Amino acid sequence: EFSAVLRNFDSAETKVLAERIRSNIANYRFKTPQGKLQITISIGLSTFREKTDCVVLIRQADDMLRLSKRSGKNRVIQWAAA
Repeated sequence: EFSAVLRNFDSAETKVLAERIRSNIANYRFKTPQGKLQITISIGLSTFREKTDCVVLIRQADDMLRLSKRSGKNRVIQWAAA
């Protein structure tokens, strides 16, 4: 797992970028001595809002990552604020 902080991106732009990354990885074939290998990634997103604690932000993104994996993997799921 890793995380990235994107400055000056709103939640819609973040989702578009994350989906592009997911799609590019899923469509790439890695060459190995045993042949070509395809991998996929699951991505969880959370967007910083005024007065959002960084611990809460990370927890939300991690929750979305786990939901993405439980929902079939190879997808982007974004935290939806109530």
